[in-house]
Amino acid sequence: MLSKKENAKKFLTENLPLFACPKCQKDFTIKDNQLVCQSGHSFEISKKGTVYFLDKKIPTEYTEEMFQHRKNVILNQLYEPLIKELVQWCNEPGAILDVGCGEGSFLKKIGDLLPEAKVKIGFDISKEGINLASQQDIREKNYFYCNADLTNLPFQNESIGTILNIFSPSNYKEFKRVLQKKGTLLKVIPGENYLKEIRQSLYEGKKSSYSNEPVLKKLHEEVTVLEEKHLEYSLPVGQFFFPDLVKMTPFSWSASPEKTAALYEKPFSEITVDVTLVKCQL
Repeated sequence: MLSKKENAKKFLTENLPLFACPKCQKDFTIKDNQLVCQSGHSFEISKKGTVYFLDKKIPTEYTEEMFQHRKNVILNQLYEPLIKELVQWCNEPGAILDVGCGEGSFLKKIGDLLPEAKVKIGFDISKEGINLASQQDIREKNYFYCNADLTNLPFQNESIGTILNIFSPSNYKEFKRVLQKKGTLLKVIPGENYLKEIRQSLYEGKKSSYSNEPVLKKLHEEVTVLEEKHLEYSLPVGQFFFPDLVKMTPFSWSASPEKTAALYEKPFSEITVDVTLVKCQL
């Protein structure tokens, strides 16, 4: 069996036409265990089977612990209805790119339900997230994870068939550059009731509510919407390890210790997922 590094090198060799230097957009070649562009910029293939395309580490509040909690919740099927909808929409030819993939659980869940021939790439600025993603058993399955910057994607023009943009920031200029002419952007935006039980338990006033209207307005200004769907459902909390639910989101970052303690002492009974799915072209 190939090592993770050997598997990544094999993946990159087979899919090199997808990639371009994030510094100068020139083509790559593979020399030893590095991607080297025509201008001489080089990026090492790590022992974990990942590539770090960033100039330096970008500070983020997303920790390895938080990503692990998110992974546990996704594996325990909180987002199964959402994942099934996205799989049905991933019908364009070409590679799938998961923007802000974190620990890679969404991409792995979606990708495993698609033909193995599809190339599946996830990236995030968080090294901790990509390190966790690299622990998945993805050898020989056309997955690849890397650290990259949303403003300078390491991909060729018109190289990606589908972009997944799940609960993560967008850069529509870069999306348009890397998407194939008939490629699609699948964006998932939280709704006003998304995880409302956590938000309303930890906060009062304005912080206890949320509106996705500004995000939707910006999206409609930037893209051509092909399809839009609202999805809302609730699941019993008993099927999850409760701290996973609380700690998988930024909600807990600025909550008072008193509110957090009270939530653990008297947990809510169900959790709500409320999202808008938008399929669009740029």
